[in-house]
Amino acid sequence: MAPANIFSGSSPRLKDYLERQFLELARKSPAGSKERQMFELILAQYGDKFSKERKEEALKLSAKARESSEKYFSIPVKDWIDDKGVLQSHMFFHPDHVYHFARLLEAAENEGYKVVNRVVKDKKDAEITLERQSKGTPAKTLRIIATMSGDPKIAQTLEFGKTPIIGHRGHSYQLEQTFSEKAEVSKPTLFFFGSCGGFRAIPEIAKKYGPKAVFIATLGVGRGEVNTQILLHLQRSIGEQGITRWDKLSESMSAYLKKDAKEYVFPHQLPILQLFEKR
Repeated sequence: MAPANIFSGSSPRLKDYLERQFLELARKSPAGSKERQMFELILAQYGDKFSKERKEEALKLSAKARESSEKYFSIPVKDWIDDKGVLQSHMFFHPDHVYHFARLLEAAENEGYKVVNRVVKDKKDAEITLERQSKGTPAKTLRIIATMSGDPKIAQTLEFGKTPIIGHRGHSYQLEQTFSEKAEVSKPTLFFFGSCGGFRAIPEIAKKYGPKAVFIATLGVGRGEVNTQILLHLQRSIGEQGITRWDKLSESMSAYLKKDAKEYVFPHQLPILQLFEKR
């Protein structure tokens, strides 16, 4: 499960106990150790939710971590919405996933997206471009490209610099086929791994695409319909609702997807999980 805020939603007595024990363990952990880093990162995310009596200490302990991890919290909206007001996502479907390709089309159309371009090969959809206008002023264009291909040409897509959100739709063992080419990204780019245990693939994929690659990935079982809802909510949250921080988007996603959201890790949660992985 993704890191959760264990300090909220508890009874006052339990919350008080958790906060006291957590701060005591944080103080006792050796400075500079992996344990101290984990405590500081967790406090950086959730320290402001502590009770009034302990909030000051929680924020003081995590001050350095908050400063160093701030880059993981900000959504690079200015890089992702182009000069014409377009927010574009591109999902690459493995040929085994025709059903989920069709389900994305159906779900997007139910949200008001319209097909603006269709590429057909051998009498089958090979690529579909969907668009809808956002609500609000100024209106933005929310665009989703869905490609059914075993040879996705990811490097070419990244080179164009128009696609800030790129996703693999298929099984985990097919993920390397989608991201087979090396192409370091010049702008912040979100890679969406919705396959089972997609989190495990992040270190290898990150080597291919460089430090400006950020990730949303599954920790457990990936489900096609949930992945589709996450994509649509991402487009809506960033392009329409103006959400600019991953922690706020994660909270919004949790309210929207309920328990399903716990299977996914967002960019601001990765530093904590990666520290656990290195222990």
